[in-house]
Amino acid sequence: MNPPSPRLGQLDQPPRVAVVLASAAWGGAESQALLGAAALRAAGRAEIVVFAMTSAPLAGSPVALACAAAGFPCLPLPRCESRWGWRTWLRIRAIGRQLRASKADLLLPFTMPANIACALGRTASGARAVIWNQRDQGLARFPRWLERAAVRRANGFIANSPGGAAFLADRLGVPVARIRVVPNAVALQPPRQARAAWRSGLGIAADVPLVCMVANLSPHKDHHTLLAAWALVVADYAEVVPHLVLAGRDDGAGVSLHAQIDAAGLAACVHFAGPVDDVAGLLAASDLAVFSSRSEGLPNAVLESMAAGLAVVASDIPGVRSALGEGTQPLARPGDAAGLAALIIAALRDPRLRERQGAANRQRAQERFSTAELARALTEEISLVLDSPSRSEPP
Repeated sequence: MNPPSPRLGQLDQPPRVAVVLASAAWGGAESQALLGAAALRAAGRAEIVVFAMTSAPLAGSPVALACAAAGFPCLPLPRCESRWGWRTWLRIRAIGRQLRASKADLLLPFTMPANIACALGRTASGARAVIWNQRDQGLARFPRWLERAAVRRANGFIANSPGGAAFLADRLGVPVARIRVVPNAVALQPPRQARAAWRSGLGIAADVPLVCMVANLSPHKDHHTLLAAWALVVADYAEVVPHLVLAGRDDGAGVSLHAQIDAAGLAACVHFAGPVDDVAGLLAASDLAVFSSRSEGLPNAVLESMAAGLAVVASDIPGVRSALGEGTQPLARPGDAAGLAALIIAALRDPRLRERQGAANRQRAQERFSTAELARALTEEISLVLDSPSRSEPP
């Protein structure tokens, strides 16, 4: 049984927390931010307001729609980008002044641009503290001097995986004692469409093996290695050829992926589903999940696949090992198409193996990555930075 969540002793009521997102688009960080916000609110531990950095109108964006559905106020902020150099300071001051209107006790940013802006803009915002959220192992870097200045002004540090914690310590110089690892949570909604309906919509027969990868089409997800592996998988089948579904928005890799598919003659067995609202339905329609990313914190797609009871074939990176458990399942070296193909073929040809791994994955997801545990861990860190005078002022 988890210990009771601590009280936020110096406040007469739950603190007002500004959750700050670096994008109004939808991805793993945004999903986890709102999941954590909902868990804090449900536990009575915080009042929540959400900010999203965007250069386009916020209304109608995926984050705005998700906030509306969850009942969170959602307000726009200017984007914070490293390419501006010294002008970034001016943008950060503007961000801080806009955050002041929320009257937040604490800033809870997600990903590097939001971490930088909130840490450096905390004084202008009027918030008592900011908790740095490291969601990856070094994407979206800023000039070293700017990162170090922001780190010195943060009051607490959260990483969602040991790899993220190592990045904070080794690359940003954060003392290990100040870093708390708070794993992502998974809360998979019931499928909206049945397995048969999903397969019918994709034009895939009931007896055809179906593998899916849920990840936005960005370079670090390394769909190119997956497609190279898929050509080897297809070559291993003489009759019923398996199909692959790639679900996620195009973040810049789509054109080259389509070209690779055409060159390899895979168009008949590879499907682009685009952004998918019914992730649970797609997973329920699939026989195996695959994940070829080269860099992750703790990948939501792997956790969702685990919660759906699927076996997972993936690249051997720290975030995946943290999700599945060290040494529990064979993984392929990042970028190793032949190794990835061999694992996919072995899993597709052994239904009992998939069933065993899927059951173990579901149990681990339920035990290790619950929203209750997420709320407890976030409450503890918020309590630490707000109730401790030594932590409510940055070093």
